[in-house]
Amino acid sequence: SGLVLKSTNTGETWQNVSIGSPNAMWNVQFFDEANGYVLGLGGKLFKTSNGGVNWTQINIPLGGDCFSMTFFGPQSGYLSAFSGKILKTINGGVNWTEYNTGRSAAILKLTFTAGIGYGACSGGEVIKSTNDGQSWFLVSTAGSNVLRDITFSDAQTGLVLDENGKIYRTTNGGVNWTPVYTQNIKGTAFTFSGSTGYQVGWGGRINKTTNSGMNWNAIVNANLQD
Repeated sequence: SGLVLKSTNTGETWQNVSIGSPNAMWNVQFFDEANGYVLGLGGKLFKTSNGGVNWTQINIPLGGDCFSMTFFGPQSGYLSAFSGKILKTINGGVNWTEYNTGRSAAILKLTFTAGIGYGACSGGEVIKSTNDGQSWFLVSTAGSNVLRDITFSDAQTGLVLDENGKIYRTTNGGVNWTPVYTQNIKGTAFTFSGSTGYQVGWGGRINKTTNSGMNWNAIVNANLQD
């Protein structure tokens, strides 16, 4: 609990970094070697400016209600919440502006592309903002399960991942979603660099795509215990 892992050799070896909190950490984001944030259980948000040597807890209005964070740099970023609310800061967490999406679904992940924002929610809901997060609306649903992750390569083309590992793709800004991967591997997250992406599932399973999510292949099919 209260630990993150740090590597200084491109992932060959890792060391524990203590946050100074008893809470488990589940979201980490760095912008360079020095500046980053971690978000953990109970909505505990911490910030470092010296590569994780020291951490400062940031007070957030919704407390334990926060699920994920999306920052664009040390000063500007968003937090998403269980109650359909979104928080924004432009001064490193000193002050927060609250936006009510009008939805009751939990927002588990946010992503932004050129001022267009999308949110992955429970119940398969996908919310959208066209004004840099100031207002939000329900654009559509992708299945009916909890959506764990969402990513867009441009304003129109994106993917969502549900809790059962199913992946849906849109090419019209989230209006319609087509299943592109339907194997049940209990998906948790995915990450992309260009057209190459990886999906991580429970038990150590990893899938890979080299064509922007159109096709996926298992590269690690372990059955590890938590």
